[in-house]
Amino acid sequence: MRKKRERPIDKVLVDELRMEFYIRKGRGWLAVRSGSMTPLIQPGNRVLMSPVMAEQICCGDIVVFRRSGSLIVHRVLKKRHTSGGSYFIEKGDNFPSMGRFSADDVIGKVTMVIGNGKIFNLSSPFSRLISRLLSMCFYCTSVIIARLRHSRRRNIRVMGKIILRLSLLYSQILIRICSAVWYLSGLNCRHVNRVQREMTNMSHF
Repeated sequence: MRKKRERPIDKVLVDELRMEFYIRKGRGWLAVRSGSMTPLIQPGNRVLMSPVMAEQICCGDIVVFRRSGSLIVHRVLKKRHTSGGSYFIEKGDNFPSMGRFSADDVIGKVTMVIGNGKIFNLSSPFSRLISRLLSMCFYCTSVIIARLRHSRRRNIRVMGKIILRLSLLYSQILIRICSAVWYLSGLNCRHVNRVQREMTNMSHF
């Protein structure tokens, strides 16, 4: 008796259904695949996404938004208002350049990160203060580098590239220091199992 061949799973369809689920619900545990937010959020870490209105998003918040059919997890650096609506300036902590997305593309806000036996509570007052300071630092550095790299003088453009590499190294060190203080001031490792049980109890795709 021949065994029926199982149909291969359409990964594109699964990704589309998963994204539709998150868009509709606005809450759930999301597995991060990219390394654009390292070292705070490593590939394979899970983040807790909570519903949020665009008006409630502040500088420094890590949000989930749509872009080209994918869900992106990046940090908000600035919020802009225009006659056509609001938009946000964003950047991955380990990403060299800034981007932007509209308020209509906001899916949710990251309030917790879990991975490698550690938990980071991003909703505490201390965490929000660190996030705001990091966003100010990243925004100022990115603006300066962008101006240097678009200069007409070659030597200044070369200087901009050097500063860009140094700024990425600097941001990695800064985030690691902040993450250590962040972790020590927040939850402890013994809470990881409790949170993981809550993850399994929470309905997710």
